[in-house]
Amino acid sequence: MIIYTWRLCGLITEPSYDGLEDFVNRAQWQLTATDDTTLHSAWTAHTWQALVHDPAQPYVARNELTDELVLGWIQAALGDDYINTLKAELASQIPPAEAEL
Repeated sequence: MIIYTWRLCGLITEPSYDGLEDFVNRAQWQLTATDDTTLHSAWTAHTWQALVHDPAQPYVARNELTDELVLGWIQAALGDDYINTLKAELASQIPPAEAEL
């Protein structure tokens, strides 16, 4: 079985954006695929995602952000189709289990 793990690697902020202080406009993420049987893993390079504030949503200050919240924004921006394609690509990079002798 393949286990997928998301990780937030970094944030870039602007001191001020559209009246918002310390606005996070880019987030660096990594998705790792690990085969829990063979323990081989494959992963994406660190990739950046641009973030845009949705005025319909409350602004969250940088010091109040959690990894889970930002990763949720990233996943929403990427979309399910892209995430499924990425997961399939990562899974294809994992070598098959060696036959037992």
